[in-house]
Amino acid sequence: MEGGNKDYVYSIQHCDKDWNPSKIDELEYLEGFNEEDIRSATFSSQTIHDYTHYELLIPNRNTSWNLSGNYILTVMDEDEDNLVIITRRFMVVEPILSITGEVLPAFNASLYNTHQRIDFMLNLNKFYISDPMNELYVHILQNQRWDNAIYDIKPLTAIGDQINFNKFGTSTFPAGKEFRYFDTRDIQLNSDKIEAIEINTYAIDVLLKKEKFRETKNYIYYREGNGVFVPNYETLTRNGKATSEYTNVLFTLESDYNLKGYDLYVVGEFSGWNYYPENQLTYNEDKGFYEADILLKQGYYNYYYAAVDDRNEAHFELTEGNWFETENEYTILVYYRQLGARYDRLIGVTNINSLQGE
Repeated sequence: MEGGNKDYVYSIQHCDKDWNPSKIDELEYLEGFNEEDIRSATFSSQTIHDYTHYELLIPNRNTSWNLSGNYILTVMDEDEDNLVIITRRFMVVEPILSITGEVLPAFNASLYNTHQRIDFMLNLNKFYISDPMNELYVHILQNQRWDNAIYDIKPLTAIGDQINFNKFGTSTFPAGKEFRYFDTRDIQLNSDKIEAIEINTYAIDVLLKKEKFRETKNYIYYREGNGVFVPNYETLTRNGKATSEYTNVLFTLESDYNLKGYDLYVVGEFSGWNYYPENQLTYNEDKGFYEADILLKQGYYNYYYAAVDDRNEAHFELTEGNWFETENEYTILVYYRQLGARYDRLIGVTNINSLQGE
């Protein structure tokens, strides 16, 4: 957001299934060079805020990889003693086995109407695993989120090529509700969630319509993006990456009281599901609502309101509620470490939708 050009470099680190650095040498997993420069930079044009858009495509002719598994991409500022600017997780899969599964109500009767469980099986497709009960590990993500992922699910049975993971209550998630959303891709028009847009010389203010807590509200289905943030890259202009504006988005959450013992945040993919001071709401005693003013690039946003306790744990049941019928996308990741091996391979991935099956 400073404009100008920075000397950014990037590096790639192979990790185990739990995102700790793998105990293998860089030469074993990397093809090419690490700590390469990011050369693609575009200066913003005719925007209120000056900024520079950097772009990196991997793999590329300088950097690639030759092992499956988890990786962390790190971007550093070379002029600031390699100060870390961004870290981002990504995964490389070697699709050896196949996965079938479905989304069902929870086993526990008290969670039947509010939670979703994922039953699934693996087919090894003649790929030999000597001890699948101890060499296979499964993670499940809900809507690409790592903050509430279920880790290290172990098989229930292994018979021939069929590995069964349908364990009692192990893979059960709160279902949530459909995501709240707003759309600022066109700031000349008010979309259905926007009350007003004010454009002046120094800023663009986007006032969203007032919202309410939904924990006691009935479920309503509507199409959204399961938590996504889509930047305004496809615009009426030729280069949306450098001509999109940054806007002050004003959130208002009505409440007759201050939720004691909790801090409230606006979260989604745009925040990496993190609780930063920049996306925290404050309670206005005089007006009777929570409010936040967040600087966000033009785009389409999905989000929740999160009530976070003093242990930094989010309680979405206090702000959004849970309903079994909610449409969610689940990602099943299958990791394999052969006895004596020094790294985890990712040998199977699939996505399952709670409404449509696989």
